[in-house]
Amino acid sequence: ITRLTERIRERIREVLPAHVVEVEDAIWWATGDVEQFTGFRVPPEGADELRSAEELPVVEVCNAMAWLLKQHQRLAAEDLEREAARCFGITRLGSVVRAAMERGLLRLVQSGRGIRDGESVRMP
Repeated sequence: ITRLTERIRERIREVLPAHVVEVEDAIWWATGDVEQFTGFRVPPEGADELRSAEELPVVEVCNAMAWLLKQHQRLAAEDLEREAARCFGITRLGSVVRAAMERGLLRLVQSGRGIRDGESVRMP
């Protein structure tokens, strides 16, 4: 994160109401909202601009992976990361994208919504 980006984030935090919480770089009205949120935002049809991998909240990446596991039951971890990136319109897995997907996969496993089984990930 650049210094400018961090300064922008600090300014945003300063003007937010006191009751909002920040969890994994995403702003929520209440802590319970994080646990209940199971969605993820995909780019609109014909979108000219996509969110960069750095802009993807970990919770959304995790939710996309959980959705993919529901469809396939088991996927190789690399395939799960690639398919999750595609959910957000990202077609190439460079180092930044891979890091974002790895964070999502880690959260998926830690939350119990996916089980790491060697090189693959499966439904619990």
